Amino acid sequence: MRWGDWVVAFGSPLKLDRTITAGVISCIDRTDVELRLPKLERTYFQSDCPTNPGSSGGPLVNLDCRVIGLNSMGMPIATGVGFSVPIDNVREHLELKNLWWDSPCQLTTSANI
Repeated sequence: MRWGDWVVAFGSPLKLDRTITAGVISCIDRTDVELRLPKLERTYFQSDCPTNPGSSGGPLVNLDCRVIGLNSMGMPIATGVGFSVPIDNVREHLELKNLWWDSPCQLTTSANI
């Protein structure tokens, strides 16, 4: 991913299902320290796809229809901004917990973007 790349966020904000929003990547390596979160040593994609309550957990998809992240959170003091965990980090976490499985879906890691 690069700054300015177009992305689409899927979710169910405020329990309104089948909702999508489009935007651009504005940062590819926002840290938990910058976001004033507990230090998890995690980075996030930042986009202008807002993540409202109910949208977290949905996929962030690039224009090649590949899942590149998992919508994670918005910031109450910054409307119109969303943060997503890169799919590499999601996969790493699930593999550590022995919860990852290979599926027919194409998951894109940052190494092959």
